[in-house]
Amino acid sequence: MTLRRLLQTALLALLVASLCLVGSGPARAQVTKHVKLVSSQPLRGGSTAGTQPVVNGIRMALDEVGSVVGDVAIDYQPLDDGDSAGTWDPAMETANAQNAAADSAVIGYLGPYNSGAARISIPILCKAGVVMVSPSNTYPGLTKPGTGTADEPFTYYPSCRRNYARTIPADDTQGTIGAAWAKSLGATKVYILYDDSGPGFGKVLADAFRTKASVSGLLEAGYEHVAKADTYLDLAHRISSSGADLVYYGGVSSNNPGFVLRDLRRAGSTARFMGPGRPGGGGISDATFLQQAGAPAEGAYATNEFWAWQTFNGKASDFLTRYRVKYGVDPGDYAIYAYDAASAFIAAIRAAGTKADDRATVLGLVMGTTNLNAALGGWSFDGNGDTTFSTTSAWRVVNGTWVLQGSIPTVVGVCVAARLDPATQTVYLPNITKTLGGPTGFQTPFIVQNTGTAAATLEVSFYKFSDGTCVTRRSVSSLTPGSSYADIPNNDADLPANTQFSVVVKSFGANVVSVVNEHAGTGDRAEALSYVGVSAGATSVFLPNIVRHFFGYHTPFIIQNLGTASTTATATFRPFAGSGSVTITRTVAPGQSQFIEPNVELGLADIQYAVNVTATQPIAVVVNTHNDDPSVANPVAYSTNGIATGAASVYGPYAAKNANDQGFTATLSTIVVQNMGSSTATSTLTFTPLGGGTPIIFTGPATAAGASWAFDPRYENGVAGVTLCGVAASAGCLADGEYSFVASSPGGSIAAAVNVISPTTAMGYTALAQPAAKYFLPNVTRTLGGASGWTTPILLQAVTATGASVEWRRFSDGALVTTQNLTLTAGASVRIDPRNVATLSDNTQYAVTVTGIGGTLAAIVTELNFQGGDGAMTYEGFAAP
Repeated sequence: MTLRRLLQTALLALLVASLCLVGSGPARAQVTKHVKLVSSQPLRGGSTAGTQPVVNGIRMALDEVGSVVGDVAIDYQPLDDGDSAGTWDPAMETANAQNAAADSAVIGYLGPYNSGAARISIPILCKAGVVMVSPSNTYPGLTKPGTGTADEPFTYYPSCRRNYARTIPADDTQGTIGAAWAKSLGATKVYILYDDSGPGFGKVLADAFRTKASVSGLLEAGYEHVAKADTYLDLAHRISSSGADLVYYGGVSSNNPGFVLRDLRRAGSTARFMGPGRPGGGGISDATFLQQAGAPAEGAYATNEFWAWQTFNGKASDFLTRYRVKYGVDPGDYAIYAYDAASAFIAAIRAAGTKADDRATVLGLVMGTTNLNAALGGWSFDGNGDTTFSTTSAWRVVNGTWVLQGSIPTVVGVCVAARLDPATQTVYLPNITKTLGGPTGFQTPFIVQNTGTAAATLEVSFYKFSDGTCVTRRSVSSLTPGSSYADIPNNDADLPANTQFSVVVKSFGANVVSVVNEHAGTGDRAEALSYVGVSAGATSVFLPNIVRHFFGYHTPFIIQNLGTASTTATATFRPFAGSGSVTITRTVAPGQSQFIEPNVELGLADIQYAVNVTATQPIAVVVNTHNDDPSVANPVAYSTNGIATGAASVYGPYAAKNANDQGFTATLSTIVVQNMGSSTATSTLTFTPLGGGTPIIFTGPATAAGASWAFDPRYENGVAGVTLCGVAASAGCLADGEYSFVASSPGGSIAAAVNVISPTTAMGYTALAQPAAKYFLPNVTRTLGGASGWTTPILLQAVTATGASVEWRRFSDGALVTTQNLTLTAGASVRIDPRNVATLSDNTQYAVTVTGIGGTLAAIVTELNFQGGDGAMTYEGFAAP
């Protein structure tokens, strides 16, 4: 008997003994129901070397629990989606997905093996509510916006809840890990190249490397596209003269990166050379690269698309031992990812209990997997369905051959030193989150638009709420005039998950503005909020409408210090009705944020308050208004900015009374007006029908300094609880419909918060105090994420303008796509629906500039999503100085 067989026999004996001990415990619960898991991969021909270990990994996870969880038996069926040669077949993958969808016992789909096959099966199973977990798909576009084609990943989830996750990191993670590895190797200055191996590979990997390199403190010597050629002497001389000590190549060997390295050495450069890898091709770690480069290939580096079993450590080593005992062979490339995919289903079935056979329940639990401690160690699925696990293996050319070097874990962000030269403008974002509350918790993509006339470089710093530490600081270069840059924290590998941040954006070279979109939940429990970044704080900020346990609503607000020293912020709460005030304080360090949650503060009653926040340093405040307790069937939420500057007149481009707002019926707008002056004042509200018509004027009550009053259009004269109005206009009543409004207090200073609410949605904004001849709108889309995805109608309110010019620029390259010229009626609003602008493209983001003709105007953007839940939010346009 060989030593290997002796070792297997001994380990098997130990395993049997341990199972006997387990069997001596309490008896299993009687099985009362069966559920089924299926997998899909080529099971014949040349693919079996890779796919059989996947089946083995799944079976091993199930066998270790006896294929029973509680009273639920788990049946498993591996499906073949390949031809006799082992190549995946579209027709077979379609059939597998359709059969799984039609089989009511199937609650999960493990796979498919190939990313191309996933493009077929995801939408089929998404519509059926069947959750998928792949152990081997690495194409980023399946989950991550901006990494594949323009319509990815949205096209895979047609009006259905996201149902796809993966336990293996996507390809772009190789770029992130590569930059961390470059830093650990001692690199200081990098030259980044990418080829045409896209979508989802070359440039995507190079950009991921670039982002991580920036936050790791690596200097960028160059960044450029490389076309396939036989010689690269000009490029090699540019790199050599740049002083770069490491070159990163995002691409594949068939595009001749080996020739780049060959010519680099001929030009006298000793810079290290690194790229992505994939055994058998698909990166640079193959024989083609070695043949191209010749002797200069020696010492080249490559990351790997998976964690090679030869470099396992920790819990993965335990898995390796158990796998060898069970099957008598090594596990191959994807067995450990398959084991953990099955483990995620086992955990979900256990948590589902009596609902283990309910697809929707299992889908939510699998997609919400958090801190699963399985073979790979602890990991979670993020909001896109991507794993937080990111360890891979390293390759290096040694004696003319690619040799495994060990494991490379990614390193979470580095806060490099901030620039010391003065910024052209600084924008503060008080509340930014990454998967706050779990994988489907709050995430906050933010958009920055260049409103100047020259290119800008951005420095973006993230600070933790919990202790104020700087987590990461990154640089974004060459933001052209009028164009926008988007950051999606959920996609940022340098940020820790389940964390809340304050963010400071410094722009060098041009003025900028920013808008933040906050999202949480899925399906009917989805929430959407939006607020705008603040560039100039104030020592006194007004919040017209703060509530505590008020008809289910609560209003936590976040205070960010925009100053240079720590400050104590004092929030004074004044009841809408009655006297007596309550003060609450927070100490806030420079650039950082603290929050106040009225629901948990002592001394506050369950009523509405007008709040004034004061400090010795300039501050910014954002209010999040929620009605989202677990018992609420259709949770809703919206954000508004605190108001630093009032005016005698403020402008609201949109208001409604029982209106059909772009498909959201029974939409209603309550308006809360706060007196920002120093003495009692009376204000009026003037409503004009959307598109123009006869104005209707209402007069509010005398309001003390700092206090607020509310107008509810459902009631006569806007006084809630008095006489309900009918559908048509009458004395003291608006007709049902859509309006713009102006709130005025001659000689005074007021602010107004507008709450736009339907039975299933809520959005809010603050009336604009500074009408201007030009407005910037950083984020506008025709449809983003499919026909039911995000569309963003613009509301333009004419103050004195008689017309407007509207310029649309693409995010991707800043190109001017189209210009509209509109006629306006003074005092009235018009709606621009991007879906009716024929020259715009779907699944494309635009930065918009609106210029008034003949006078000033006000502008807001409503962001609407028709995929269920609270798919509505609003942000205010940015007036040009």
